Amino acid sequence: MANENRDPDSDTIKLSDIQDGDTLIRPLRKRSVVVAFGSIAAVTILLAVLELFQAEPERSTSTSFVPIVEVAQIRWADDGQPVVASGFVQPLAQIGLSAQVGGEVISVASNLVSGGLFKEGDELVRLDPRTYEAAKQRARGDLAAAEAEIEFFGLQVQKFEKLVAEESAAQTRLDEAISSRDRVAGKLVSLRAQVSSAELDLERTRIVAPFSGRVLAVDVDVGAVVEPGRELAKVFANEFLEVVVGLSDDDVRLIPGIWSLNQVEVQPKVRVQVEFAGQLYEWPGFLHRVEAALDDGSRTVNAAIRIPNPDNPGKPLAQELTEAKSPPLLVGMYANAIMEGRFTNPVAAIPKAALRDGESIWVLDGEDTLRVVPVQVLRILDEEVLVRADGITSTTRVVTTNLLSATDGMKVRVSHRLNP
Repeated sequence: MANENRDPDSDTIKLSDIQDGDTLIRPLRKRSVVVAFGSIAAVTILLAVLELFQAEPERSTSTSFVPIVEVAQIRWADDGQPVVASGFVQPLAQIGLSAQVGGEVISVASNLVSGGLFKEGDELVRLDPRTYEAAKQRARGDLAAAEAEIEFFGLQVQKFEKLVAEESAAQTRLDEAISSRDRVAGKLVSLRAQVSSAELDLERTRIVAPFSGRVLAVDVDVGAVVEPGRELAKVFANEFLEVVVGLSDDDVRLIPGIWSLNQVEVQPKVRVQVEFAGQLYEWPGFLHRVEAALDDGSRTVNAAIRIPNPDNPGKPLAQELTEAKSPPLLVGMYANAIMEGRFTNPVAAIPKAALRDGESIWVLDGEDTLRVVPVQVLRILDEEVLVRADGITSTTRVVTTNLLSATDGMKVRVSHRLNP
């Protein structure tokens, strides 16, 4: 037996001393089983207690997200719509004043200076006329001699006609007289033309203004010898000045009767404004004509606006200024032309923020449901867009908030702030 081999003086039991049939291991096995079952029971009781005292979780109810939007009411733009276009002031008629004959300049008018005013028929430059006066007298002398000669041969023809009829002279004498008379008659025509040419050359030594206007530039002085065709000055007519502006398709649509300007007595009125020396001035004008072709670069319609009496001072738009300090309208000024346009039918004006992709708007019905409405954009202003659409009224609410995702029929909530 194993017990017999154990050291009687030792209190330690070695594992090799224990055998299956040994009575010592049985109490150990019983204690292990009891401990295991006790642990399981304790855990089970603890879990039951925790479950008993655990608070019941709140039940959450899921709700769909409804976006908040700001809206504005549609305004009907049934009033006039200004059409603003820009261009440079230019003369209606501008020419180079040139000498048609050569000679020495003996006088220049005192008003032939840059900016000088002149009237039609004023003498601006005079050339030395003595050469042309002598040519005129010579041509007139030759003409007088030819006239006397043709008168003599005319009397000869009459004389020989009578003698031939009386058979007192030969027919050959009459024929010679007729031939001489006809030869001088041809010479007479040429001499009369020479006299007219000499008189015209003499007149051309006085260079006169072909119209009333203003001087742009001068290139002549007393003592200069000029050749025919030499340009002496640049001048322009000042009865009217013009501003040619480009009009877009939208602009043209707003101007009534623009294609029949030459068929009406009263052309559409235009206000021409120019900023000069930091101040704004205005002149009245009118739309005169539409040019025959589109502008090659901008593909716009060119319209000519005329301003009468441009030498009159402009109307100052600042209250503290008077017309006594206002400048005249000058060639080369940059001007804004303001024309009164009008739609044939009232259109809706909406905020720029309400336009979607340039072709639609979002409106709300009475139940705050979003609807997508297609629109036709007529004009884009600084803060508004003029559109035409079906089914909208003055009470229609248009959405100005930009939603990342919006669909027709979507529910929204309206902000308490209502845009004017």
